[in-house]
Amino acid sequence: MVKAQDADVLVKGYVVDGEEGKGMENVHVFAKGSGRVTNSRRDGFFAFTVKTTDTLIFSHVGYESASVAMWKAESSKIELMIRLKKGILMLDGVDIYGDYDTPEYLIKKKNEPMYMFGKPKSLTEKPKADVPLGSTNYGPITYFSKEAREKRKVVRYYAKAVKDTTYVRTLNDPKIRADFLRMYGIERSTFDEFLRYFNRAPIIFDRNNPADIERVLHREFLRWIRQREN
Repeated sequence: MVKAQDADVLVKGYVVDGEEGKGMENVHVFAKGSGRVTNSRRDGFFAFTVKTTDTLIFSHVGYESASVAMWKAESSKIELMIRLKKGILMLDGVDIYGDYDTPEYLIKKKNEPMYMFGKPKSLTEKPKADVPLGSTNYGPITYFSKEAREKRKVVRYYAKAVKDTTYVRTLNDPKIRADFLRMYGIERSTFDEFLRYFNRAPIIFDRNNPADIERVLHREFLRWIRQREN
């Protein structure tokens, strides 16, 4: 009997760490061909229906990807046990980007005093009332309440700069780009076009978590590519 081409196959199983044998949560399982996708549960279990013409791609941050061709399936229901190996990607260099006016906070010395525009350099010196906001002629803050308030502003500003840096660095990660090109069979120009869309889209997620950024990237790419093809 000749096997039916492009038939449905119910695939279920577990994805575990190749060294520890523990179930892996949120492993991205992509069916290259039909475009179907799912993620593993906390215990590593996954289940979804694919086509016999598909190839399953299992990927997770920090691990080498694994693939299984469905044409080898001998029935309409199969069970898999996937063991992912930890992977190390060596980079020649990483460019870190941030807001153009943040470097002074990023390189600020640990014990360097806070400063505020137009404030006196000592308690005996009168404030310079004629010094406009934005001038470089300023002294140390002398009032604790205002100093604390300004420090909180700097902390928030620094946190935002670090978060944006993590976001941009993740989007420019060569491994993520290579995974997209390999998994979805697209050109680099298509991936760059998607990134331009992704940067403008009003999507809420944790920009300080590389794993969350990559998960949302895959999810939004599948939505975007369907709309683009239609």
